[in-house]
Amino acid sequence: MRLGSDVSVSAFRFYQSALFRGLTRGRGAMHTAAGCIYLAARQLRVSLMLLDLSDAVGINVYVLGHCYVELKRKLHLAIPDMDPCLFIERFATQLEFGDKMSVVATTAMRLLQRMKKDWIATGRRPSGLAAAALLVAARIHEFNRTEEDVARVARVSQQTTRKRLQEFGRTPTSKLSIDDFFSVDYEEEQDPPAFSASKKSDENIKEMDDEAFSRISAEINELERRIEKQLRVIAEKRVSRSIFNKLSDLVFGRLSILNLLYMLLFVTKISIVSISTHSLSTLLLLDEGRFNAEVKYQTSIVGKQAMGLGHWLYPSQEKERV
Repeated sequence: MRLGSDVSVSAFRFYQSALFRGLTRGRGAMHTAAGCIYLAARQLRVSLMLLDLSDAVGINVYVLGHCYVELKRKLHLAIPDMDPCLFIERFATQLEFGDKMSVVATTAMRLLQRMKKDWIATGRRPSGLAAAALLVAARIHEFNRTEEDVARVARVSQQTTRKRLQEFGRTPTSKLSIDDFFSVDYEEEQDPPAFSASKKSDENIKEMDDEAFSRISAEINELERRIEKQLRVIAEKRVSRSIFNKLSDLVFGRLSILNLLYMLLFVTKISIVSISTHSLSTLLLLDEGRFNAEVKYQTSIVGKQAMGLGHWLYPSQEKERV
């Protein structure tokens, strides 16, 4: 793989340390050796991808990654993060930019530095960042390279490259012209993409909540209006039904026309004042119990002679059945 003698020497020392501490037990020698090689490459900042090493030794990339993490943890090594700039020259060579390869690579590195300031590189695969930077640099220098081309070279998906481009497109740097990009250097940093996405999501949720609250308030007001309208209709029906019941009682029920005449005659005999006090409409609205009470009150003024007439006007149920 042409990693150099420094990587070989460092990897051999890591393997000796792992063997001395018993870290090779339960793990194949090839797995341990490959993990030590990747440790050495990362420590010496060599542009080696784990996927390339996996293909070279014929080990699953996830198994090899687990082995690398275990060795780094148990050997207590502080391995620096992989710099995406390490992959620029390698990918640029494979994309065949010809005489302008160094110019395109320099532009891509400048783009990567800007991405780092805007926190786009944090938590992202370095190969995906390098692919996105190279694609933009190639277009700046008028090379026709597609997302598929750079994704194939970097061994990432086109979706990964597209997402890095979208994140970079939301920064102020992407709004600059080509001349301004090479002459202007923003010192201000942008929020990380994850933070911006979370903030935007919160704003969208708040807007949705406001819209939902307005919609629900309008629905509640409409329901209140309908309920009030229905209650008024029910109340009007009850009033009309009550009047109808009173009239029905007057004509067909307890108060017949003849009884009404007898009642008026009786009240006239009792007192002239009672006629002015109790109009016909008042008497119609009296229920049976209240009218009986009124009759008893008036008859108490006249005397015992009127009791028989009042009793005859409202015979008991026993007499009605007879």
